[in-house]
This record gives sequence, C-alpha cells and structure tokens, in this order.
Amino acid sequence: MEIWVGSMIGGVVGAVGGHFANHLIGWFKENRQSSPERKFICVELVFLLENYAYKCAEVAQDYGEPNGMQGEYESVTEIPDRIDYSLVKGNWKSLNSQTMYEICSLPMRQNEAMKVINHTGEYSSYPPFHRDYFEERQFQFALLGLKALKIADRIRKENGFPETELAEWVLPALQEKYEKLKGKRFQYQV
Repeated sequence: MEIWVGSMIGGVVGAVGGHFANHLIGWFKENRQSSPERKFICVELVFLLENYAYKCAEVAQDYGEPNGMQGEYESVTEIPDRIDYSLVKGNWKSLNSQTMYEICSLPMRQNEAMKVINHTGEYSSYPPFHRDYFEERQFQFALLGLKALKIADRIRKENGFPETELAEWVLPALQEKYEKLKGKRFQYQV
C-alpha cells in the first residue's frame, strides 16, 4: 500500500508540475511576442493622444472673433474629433488595464464637457462676446488636453520612449489656461 500511495503522490506532483511548466512557458512566449506589439500599440496611442492634446490647446486659446455685420463672437477653432481608436491595430489586452480605462474614458469625458459647454452657451452666455461660453469651452478643453497628455506621458515612461516636444508650449499653455480659469471659478464661488 505504501508503494501505491508514493506513486500516486509522484503522479500528482508530476502532473501539477508539468501543467504549471506549460503555463509558465506559454506566458513567457506570449509576453515576449506581445512586447513588440504592445510597444507598437503604445507608440500609436501616444501620437493619437498628443495630437488630441494639441487640438485641445488650440481650442483653449480660442476667444472667438466677431462675425459679419452684427459683430457677435463665434468660435475660430473647431473642437477636436473624438479619438478614433480603431486606427490602433493590435492586441489591446497587452496594455495595462488602468491605462486602457483612462484612454477609453476620454470620449465620455468629451461628451460630458460638450454638455456643459452647450448648457453654458445656451443659458449663461450673452451676446455679443459670449465670454462665459468661451471660458467654459477653454476650461473644458484645457482639462481634456491635460488628461490626454498625462496618459501619453505615463505610456512614454512605462515604455522608455523619449520625451515629447509638446512640453515646450502645449503643456504650459494648457496648464496656464486651466489654472487661470480654475482660479476665476473659485472667485465666483466665494
């Protein structure tokens, strides 16, 4: 009976060890193969996010210009389109889940920002300058641009990518606009 128990234990240990070894080898191969794919996805995402932030910075600097005969102010800069993630090809499962969540939340954040902007334009902004509308638009897109740059920066650091040139004017412009309008909002609340 002792021989039978010993061989049973040996068989179980061998089966579990073999199963574990197969999973470990599979995981290693998958990560080694997906690393270049993950890096490629990350490169594409960084450029999409930075392009989006650049467009947000343009909106954040738009004070409007008078139109035609009446002189009522209109936007000069178009709002950026939502990021088209279908352009990024590859296995998104290789990305960090927190990064995926933040990336995928940007379109929803833009939807919410547009609701606030449209509400302000409809109910709180007065012709001809529409100051409240433009300030809300600037604030919301400064916030979106900063969020996009924050995500892009984290992806850069996680993957060892070089720093971006957008830090020269886009990041300071967005931060300055955000801080200025945030301070102004605080004064209104007090």
